Amino acid sequence: MRTNFNSIKLTKFNIFLAITLGYAIMIFYLSSISDLRLPRTGMLMLNDLIRLFHHSDYALLLSPLSPLVMQRDKLLHIMLYFGFGLLLYLTLRSSGRSIASAVMLSVFIGALYGVSDEFHQVFVPGRSAGAMDIAADVTGVVFAQIIIILFYSIRGVLLRLSRLRYRYF
Repeated sequence: MRTNFNSIKLTKFNIFLAITLGYAIMIFYLSSISDLRLPRTGMLMLNDLIRLFHHSDYALLLSPLSPLVMQRDKLLHIMLYFGFGLLLYLTLRSSGRSIASAVMLSVFIGALYGVSDEFHQVFVPGRSAGAMDIAADVTGVVFAQIIIILFYSIRGVLLRLSRLRYRYF
């Protein structure tokens, strides 16, 4: 059976799905590398970022997350899965799901993928799986969804304010 590639429509959903699947494959590939090290410039930037959070006025707010933030690999997990969480949301939202449904499914799928990624690492020489890695993965996905919810909340307030302004002024 031949596939006719001309019949594949470039819808918003298909584009986001392809990008999200590519991102998931990238995560899988990075997890398959036995000795994954950051380039020196990346490490310097990461150290600066950690120092910024450590010595800021927000240190008290970040203290519950200090085990994740102070361990460089956990911060990388959070950042990587933050991007994954955003892409999952955009993919699910473009499929016609409601905001709430897309957010909840993104967290579920992201957490499930994080667990499967850690399980995969058990079989990679030189790598190990851990509960803190899973926690960092889920934290990244959840942070992405919190940012999305905040975006829609702020957008809603601004839209209501602009309607009031035009109504009364």
